[in-house]
Amino acid sequence: MAAKTFLREATGLVRALSSLDVFIATVSIVSLGGGAGATMVLLGLYPPSDIAAVYTIGLIPTVAFVVVYSIMTSAFPRSGGEYVWVSRIAGANIGFAYSWMMEFSFLFFILAGQAWFITWVGLPSTLTGMGLILKAPYLVDWSRAITSSTNLGFLVALIFLLLGGAISILGTRNYARIQRISWAYAMFGIVVWFALLLTSTNASFVSSFDTVMSGIASYEGIVKAARDAGLLQPISIQGTLIASIPLSWAMYSGFWYSTYMAGETKRVSRSMPIGLAAGIVFLWAFFVVFFWLSQQVFGADFMYAMSALSAAASPAYTLPFGPSISFLVSLLTTNPIVMLIASSTLIVWWFIILPPLFLAGSRVIFAWSYDRVIPARFAEVNEKFNSPIIAVAVCVAANIFWAYINAYQGYYMTLLNYTLLWAVSWAIPGFVAAAFPYVKRELYNRTMSSLPSGFSRKIAGVPILTIAGLVQGIFMLYYGYAQLSPTLTYVYLSPAVVYSFGWLFGLLIVGLLYFLAVRSYRKSHGLDLNMIFREIPPE
Repeated sequence: MAAKTFLREATGLVRALSSLDVFIATVSIVSLGGGAGATMVLLGLYPPSDIAAVYTIGLIPTVAFVVVYSIMTSAFPRSGGEYVWVSRIAGANIGFAYSWMMEFSFLFFILAGQAWFITWVGLPSTLTGMGLILKAPYLVDWSRAITSSTNLGFLVALIFLLLGGAISILGTRNYARIQRISWAYAMFGIVVWFALLLTSTNASFVSSFDTVMSGIASYEGIVKAARDAGLLQPISIQGTLIASIPLSWAMYSGFWYSTYMAGETKRVSRSMPIGLAAGIVFLWAFFVVFFWLSQQVFGADFMYAMSALSAAASPAYTLPFGPSISFLVSLLTTNPIVMLIASSTLIVWWFIILPPLFLAGSRVIFAWSYDRVIPARFAEVNEKFNSPIIAVAVCVAANIFWAYINAYQGYYMTLLNYTLLWAVSWAIPGFVAAAFPYVKRELYNRTMSSLPSGFSRKIAGVPILTIAGLVQGIFMLYYGYAQLSPTLTYVYLSPAVVYSFGWLFGLLIVGLLYFLAVRSYRKSHGLDLNMIFREIPPE
């Protein structure tokens, strides 16, 4: 069957990743420092909320995702993510159209977003902080040059994207080695962050901020400007509920993307549940404790005011870089080495998101090619690195394009276009997984025998997978609805609404039409694609 229908009898990929690598990828994709940094940037898009509670509420759909992806990856242990099992359960038409939309929304955009964070927040805040504290004005000048020059900013993002792509091309074994080293440094930086927060007070931070930023901004000035502009309200339960899913999921999203390398993971049925569950618990604990400490030291009003003024492009926001959590932490020390570690940690965390997501995106392209939906060249595997180099190169090129759009059109105006797509993209696999025990009963029963007993339980006669899939689907639809909250609140995002819905339906239609055309072409040459999608791809 494999020889007659699939591209070849074996993928050429190597199972080199362990449960530890799955855990590291889970934490890296969400990113401790990067997630904290992005939260600081996006905080102002939502009403003031208890951030610790926001991340706790966000665990509800997260647990559902752990159940769904642990089971589905064990049932379909191949690289390519949801595309493989959605296309085998819901049908090739839906599977490819969905995957096409997912690839163009999340995997072709999010990496460009991370490069934008590094360029607009991470690197400039590090240079400015070091320059002000060390009395080195040339560092401040470099920071201003990056943030004031669109061309230079795009160049910096381009360099980071190319470096992340280069690591991904080296294959999973080399990627795992490099990622572990980078992760160790990034974790050391997190330890430094906590040490500084635990030994500081709000009064000492205010004094340090006003001293370092003298002539640029003041602590009270930022809070007052946000309050006068109507951007700052008291923290409330309502605000926490409004922000809970969209804000927490802007950070949690993608934690399961190590499943896209399932065909390169050892003992998938064991490694995936352990790596995903351990990773998400670790992330939740970090976000809850870190932001509780941050609000005690920096002040909740100040954090929201800083983010809201920046998001609203207010002239009262006079800092020469975007809202940076690492910059605030670095102000808690006068030791230049400690400050450099605290500041650079954010850059490293945002950077280590790139390689695993490049791997994830390229594996979807690889799976399309292996199923004969796109040309065979995209599934070619380099013998030296055991890596689909052409597929990785496509992901790099696509993200360079979106980095260009971010640089010249604006990040906030493009963000909504994609977050609505993400919501639909993650809802579909949830509903498909919910149907799995009923439409593929034999395969479902075989899968349950290889997983921990908890995954096979039923509640009121309903499989836990079905319940988890429905929770995932419903919460993700709510996530899409909740994305409109900032649009309804802040005028500056409103023009993006119609455009974003155009992207949503446009990509689905284009993907479906493309697949129908390819299926017709393959059939005219004696190959029935429907036969391929009745089988799980070979290893």
